[in-house]
Amino acid sequence: MDIRPTGNTDPLSRLGTSGTRKSSTPAGTDRTDFSDTTAIREALDELPDSRSEVVSVGKTLVSQPEYPPAETIKRISTLLAMKIQENQA
Repeated sequence: MDIRPTGNTDPLSRLGTSGTRKSSTPAGTDRTDFSDTTAIREALDELPDSRSEVVSVGKTLVSQPEYPPAETIKRISTLLAMKIQENQA
């Protein structure tokens, strides 16, 4: 049996691509509208740098000698040990 291709067998060439990318918009007309971001920026600027009530809770916790609880420290150390073993395997 004699099989002869009838042209270029490259799948990309059958699609008619010339290797250059054609832009769907004319040069210089690609304009992105960022007007909606102004409202977002203003809302973010109004937020305080820190929330005093959260800072107060943190200071209270840090001042307590039993914080964090021993059980929490034990669980974190177990997770860290498991992660170390995974990385060494």
